[in-house]
Amino acid sequence: MNQKNEVGAALPLVLVIILGLSVFAFTLLMFSMNETKQVALDENQMKAHYIARSGAHALASYIIKNPDDIEMLFNIESDPVDFADGYYSVVLVDESKNDEIIHRINATGFYNGVAQRIDLTVENKGITAPLYAKVIDVNGVSGGIYGGDVIYGGDINYLNVSQIEGLTKDGELIFLEYDFDPVIVPCNDSKLLDGEFFGDCPPMNSPSSINTSNSNPVINITESKSYDVIDIRSGHDLVIDSSGNEGVNILLKANSIETQNATIEIRLNNNNVVIVTDNFRPSGKGNNPGIIISDVSSDGSGGNVLIYATNYENNGNCSFDFDVNCYLNVYIFTGGMLDIRGTPNFYGSIYAPDAKSVLTGNSQVVGWIIANEAEGDGGIYIQFSPVQTLDTGMSLDFYRIRQWTNPYIQNLN
Repeated sequence: MNQKNEVGAALPLVLVIILGLSVFAFTLLMFSMNETKQVALDENQMKAHYIARSGAHALASYIIKNPDDIEMLFNIESDPVDFADGYYSVVLVDESKNDEIIHRINATGFYNGVAQRIDLTVENKGITAPLYAKVIDVNGVSGGIYGGDVIYGGDINYLNVSQIEGLTKDGELIFLEYDFDPVIVPCNDSKLLDGEFFGDCPPMNSPSSINTSNSNPVINITESKSYDVIDIRSGHDLVIDSSGNEGVNILLKANSIETQNATIEIRLNNNNVVIVTDNFRPSGKGNNPGIIISDVSSDGSGGNVLIYATNYENNGNCSFDFDVNCYLNVYIFTGGMLDIRGTPNFYGSIYAPDAKSVLTGNSQVVGWIIANEAEGDGGIYIQFSPVQTLDTGMSLDFYRIRQWTNPYIQNLN
């Protein structure tokens, strides 16, 4: 055999193998480089995505806090805003239709030559949840919260998330930044004055107090009056009768209103009864409701009862009895407290954005609660129900984040 021929025959094979290995190595190198580029691109896209989200959240927070400025923002793209080694720009688009107020935020985040846009829809909503609070303490509480989400606007580090989620039966725990206006007092000579919508408070009545020692079994109030103390005891009832004043407001003002084993009956005739007091302490009369709100109008138009108090405390098991077209709105002043104890049935709204709401025992609330602090103890029950509210200078509408929609990625390279 000729060895020289054998060597010559093997040389092309070696060259082919070397070429194949080179091509394979080059392919691996290109694959690795592409993979590195893709990883880098994915990382840049992710960073651009969260920069866009941050921009959308920034504009949404501004809208929530400054709803009067919204119309000036429509269809105007913002200047670039530096954020996290990148930047974002935002634009607000009005997509309202019929009676729905819906705005869409288009936010684009830019990072290292990559852009990502994401849309955030915000919707103007009324009260749609059973509970809004910035501090919630319901550790060890049984019962349930029904009819919607629990809206939490405070620091997550101070919240027992699992406890709230366990109580929330027909919704979920929503973390949402929001602001409600402080309570405005109805009349303009109160020491709690933050503003007024009703007008002048009625002058002090003579005698300046009502108590059961010098009154008939039924105490009737048929026009606006002011008292120092209203103290109704067993065997007597307080009737606030607006039946002869259709469409006319009645305002009852007192430093303290307290009943013990007695009933407060409020008769509505297509009008509003407003009660303003530092301390409101109703107590039921045996098995009868502590507060009866009835419609005496001929057309079933009902009316509204508005109770403004620094401290609202059920003295015992005060329950309520309502006609279908009558509405109860309770407003608690800044720094005050609403304390519902025992086994009462409360139908209506509780508006205490700068105050505290406490439910203890087997308290039942049908309506909704807005409070700075919400505290529970025992077997509480909260069921959302729409409650009519009046234009009293306080906004009960606010913007809430609705959903993230239509994200897409745009490469600038």
